[in-house]
Amino acid sequence: MNYKGNQHLKWEDRLSLERMLKIKTPKPKIAEALGVCLKTVYNEIARGMCEQLTSELEPVSRYCADVTERKYQEHLRAKGLDIKLGKDFAFAEYIEEQIIEKNGPPARLWHKLRLTE
Repeated sequence: MNYKGNQHLKWEDRLSLERMLKIKTPKPKIAEALGVCLKTVYNEIARGMCEQLTSELEPVSRYCADVTERKYQEHLRAKGLDIKLGKDFAFAEYIEEQIIEKNGPPARLWHKLRLTE
């Protein structure tokens, strides 16, 4: 199958993938139905595999759309730049003390810090 470009699967697509896997639809047909590359389907299945218990309490490895969506949302939250304070905890504590404990307005603290540069 041809490369379809970068695309994130939506929640509905994940639910469709889960349903199609339950009825044992071939993976190339799933990729065609979702409009994604076959590799995307395999990656999505690998991301969403989890252990579930059957009615006989036997563990079975299955794809779960909920697990995949949770991992996807966690990944989105982890993106972005680190905070500017970084690991300068002493400076963060100083700012917190000035604003909270001494009731100083943040604008005055910012001005004071600008003068000491």
